[in-house]
Amino acid sequence: MRGLLDALYGVPASVVRSLAVIKKFRPDCVIGLGGYASGPVLLAAKLGGIRCAIMEQNLRPGFTNKILSRMVNRVFTSYGKSVEYFPRARVIETGNPVRWQKLPEVPRRDKFSLLVFGGSAGARRINFAVVDALKQLTDLQSELFVVHQTGELDYAAIKEAYATLPFEAEIAQFIDKMDEAYARADLVLCRAGATTVAELTAFGKAVSLRDLRSSARQRPSSPRAWRRRNDFGSSIGRANFVGENSQLRGGSRPNRSNGVRRARHGTPSSGGANRR
Repeated sequence: MRGLLDALYGVPASVVRSLAVIKKFRPDCVIGLGGYASGPVLLAAKLGGIRCAIMEQNLRPGFTNKILSRMVNRVFTSYGKSVEYFPRARVIETGNPVRWQKLPEVPRRDKFSLLVFGGSAGARRINFAVVDALKQLTDLQSELFVVHQTGELDYAAIKEAYATLPFEAEIAQFIDKMDEAYARADLVLCRAGATTVAELTAFGKAVSLRDLRSSARQRPSSPRAWRRRNDFGSSIGRANFVGENSQLRGGSRPNRSNGVRRARHGTPSSGGANRR
């Protein structure tokens, strides 16, 4: 009941504040990326006679984009199949934007390079699960180099944990030059965020994606759906993410020759940078 009352007051108040911002900024077009915050802004823009669009990064839209799709001028999607959830005449499949046209030329490491990250804020499950899995992979210490981006909150604990492991590793709270990190990596282990997966698709990086089943409602276009279009990925479900059965080990020893395949330009899975 409290949430309903907050919405009944908050949405109209947000629309009024958005109208004031739009009147001051005077945009030619407003683009929403989904989520509750974009609703009042796009509604205010529409009331002001401004052209509006939404960008849907996931295969299946959330509640806000479903509603907004009936009032905006265009709906830009990452997946062609997303047209099933929107007014067909308004949909344009664009794919998901990526930050770079190509990866930089950088020196490669002598060892097989594993890049681990969980979004800009890090991902606690990935952080600690990777450390636990590496304890089972100590026989690969001479062959494996790990770059692990932890986020701020887990940095100290993960750095301390790596100090007890025999692997050569770089531990960072945040990676500023992500394009260089991609370029050096032979294998990427990460969350299935929309932008991340779009970049991995565009650059053909070998990847294992953390399948966040607990977020299935918001991320129903799973890594498996993405893998059907791109033959260089795998997903790691919760049950196989840690310990002796970890898919970090896979079926063979680290080998660049079977790590990276050329990829077709595809479209991303769903996700985001939320800390999970």
